Amino acid sequence: MALDQRHAFLLDRARRALGHNTPMDAVDKVRSIIGAKDIPNSEAEAQMAMDTLLAGDIPTPAQLAALEIVVRLMRPVVFTEDGILGDLPETKNRDLRPEDLTKAWSAFQTMVRPHIGSIGRIEDSKGRHVGTGFVAGDDLIATNRHVLSVLTTGAEALRPDTCHIVFKYEYNRANSGSDKVPIDTVKAIHPTLDVVLLRAPVAGRAALPFSRTQPSAGDRVVTIGYPGRDEDNNPLFMGQVFDGKFGVRRAALGEVLDGSATPNLFHDCSTTQGNSGSPVFLIGDATVAAIHRSGYFMYRNEAVATDELARLLN
Repeated sequence: MALDQRHAFLLDRARRALGHNTPMDAVDKVRSIIGAKDIPNSEAEAQMAMDTLLAGDIPTPAQLAALEIVVRLMRPVVFTEDGILGDLPETKNRDLRPEDLTKAWSAFQTMVRPHIGSIGRIEDSKGRHVGTGFVAGDDLIATNRHVLSVLTTGAEALRPDTCHIVFKYEYNRANSGSDKVPIDTVKAIHPTLDVVLLRAPVAGRAALPFSRTQPSAGDRVVTIGYPGRDEDNNPLFMGQVFDGKFGVRRAALGEVLDGSATPNLFHDCSTTQGNSGSPVFLIGDATVAAIHRSGYFMYRNEAVATDELARLLN
């Protein structure tokens, strides 16, 4: 029998995530990379789900859940160091990731390097991490409207010295005085979507390039931002994926999910609440397709297409 569209997409998504590995092999290799951590024992059920889908049948709910866990375990987060994006975590034999993904990531590392320094951590006046922002124009920072709401206790109007953005915050790296930039005023608020533009003296940092084409389901994407500790909303993968290191700049690999349609883009990059406002890059050309706004554990992440942000800039 032919699979319906939803299950056919799941099968293709699992194939893209696993490459030549079976679910059993993939989980074993992830365990070898991150050590003896509490990874759910889902590979046997995930293998049954794959076998059932390949036979053209629908797996049980438990099998589908297990396969989703395995796919999510293949969504790593990677540090930046001195503005340089690191490699994807790999086994000694470098046989975990599909070869085409390894090549795509290598090219993305080069293309995104000039843009990493334009992504910063947004903090309130006490230095508490609220979200992520990025340079979107001359002295303009893009982030989520809900980030602004948190910073202003719902007033959506900035007082002097209310907040700032730090264009570094990397693991085992110190920030310099020039990395911290005050956010002065609100430039524009989208009337219906979770997007705002804030004014800040970004000292010549370049605006990120926006995508000119709409991504399709299955396209690989990368969020770059500052994931915060969020164990209540992401209990299963918090320790395994993020290794207990939060609030520092990291890139998360994923792909566009089915159901995306302008102005909404859905993706499965590994993110937490501190990622609000992160740019969502297309891996193929390192342009920004969307601005991440929220996530639902083991369901999907939601982002707003940058064509809506471009309208605020005009």
